[in-house]
Amino acid sequence: MCEYERLMEWRRRLGAVAIAVVVGACQSGTESSPEITSVESDSAGITIVAIAVGPSLGLASVLTSPPSGGLDGTLEPYLTNIGETEWLSDGRIVVEDNLQDALYLFDAQGGLLRTLGDKGDGPGQFQNITEMTVLAGDSIFVYDRSHDRLSVLHPDDGFVRSVQFGGALGGRPPLDVFAIAPDRVVVQVSVYDRSATGALPRRLDYETHLYLTDGEGELLEGPLTFPGGFSVDFDRGNVGAPYSNRSVVAVAPGRLVHGGALHHDLTIRDENFAPQRRVRWAGWAGPIPQEELDEMVAGFDSAESELPPALVSSLREALYSPSLQPDLRPALSWRSYVDPGGRIWLARFEPGPSNDRPTEWHILADDGWPLARMRVPDGTTIAAVAESAVLLSVQDSMDVPSLHLLDIIR
Repeated sequence: MCEYERLMEWRRRLGAVAIAVVVGACQSGTESSPEITSVESDSAGITIVAIAVGPSLGLASVLTSPPSGGLDGTLEPYLTNIGETEWLSDGRIVVEDNLQDALYLFDAQGGLLRTLGDKGDGPGQFQNITEMTVLAGDSIFVYDRSHDRLSVLHPDDGFVRSVQFGGALGGRPPLDVFAIAPDRVVVQVSVYDRSATGALPRRLDYETHLYLTDGEGELLEGPLTFPGGFSVDFDRGNVGAPYSNRSVVAVAPGRLVHGGALHHDLTIRDENFAPQRRVRWAGWAGPIPQEELDEMVAGFDSAESELPPALVSSLREALYSPSLQPDLRPALSWRSYVDPGGRIWLARFEPGPSNDRPTEWHILADDGWPLARMRVPDGTTIAAVAESAVLLSVQDSMDVPSLHLLDIIR
């Protein structure tokens, strides 16, 4: 029996913060339907899961429930902005405060245990944490973009060692670094051509390169290359447009999932970069709705009405000019996770700043088969996922952040 066949229930009511979970009909990765098919590629022998329908077909809603625990941001260490968050094997929680550039360890009940790292330039100190992964034995791998440094910490012993990634791969410094095994590290590099010329505003297209290194940063494989979104050059500088998006890159121990920012397909790989499965969600493909674009333009004009008219006009052209938009509306937000059971959690793309806090999430089985859809309230987002729970990042009316723990009972 499929584990998502039973409707998800929540332990208690959530109160003011409601989570709507929708679960689709149970599907087996070895079966097909007119809307979802599994075919073997003739060229590489890689199985492709092709999804020909939109994200909401055949889904039914279930009830919601409140958190069974979490972290209260009004208590010590007085979190200011929740960044990277991970569970440890015993239920303890590691949380990055990305305004304090600090890393904190909490017990399973949300009580502060210790500071694992703080702001600075020395060993075990950070200036700009962008990625964190936890591997076997609760080894914590933390990448600091400002230092181009991957640090390894242990919840009980603190700082263990670090690896410098100062040498550029493909002519560019790393954008992010992910550990998928003690001796396997994925390095993400964003590549673009700054020599482009032409009338302004113009698109600056990015390409994502992924490299595989050993635990000391020595190159093993790569690069894998795929589209990485875009920004816009205009007469006042460079700006991210509402449909720019970023590449999808998510990792778990021994597993890598990646996809282009402006495309509708994913590739699932093992710790040696070998492809295991591809997912093509053609049902999400489609042009940008004109009414959506018109609504954003109206909102922009209203919000920026106090700026100088010339600047408003220049920004509006850079952000919303039809000639600068992608051919298809992006399907997947850059926010994504792989839980310990291998399930892939993908956020539906939402244009503009909302893409940093997406409300609609889709869960795929480890073989790429769609399982469920989850909706969270505006202004909140999923901070971490486990096999039977999620941590939801929530901000109160005073912008104080907290984490709410929600258990999934099957």
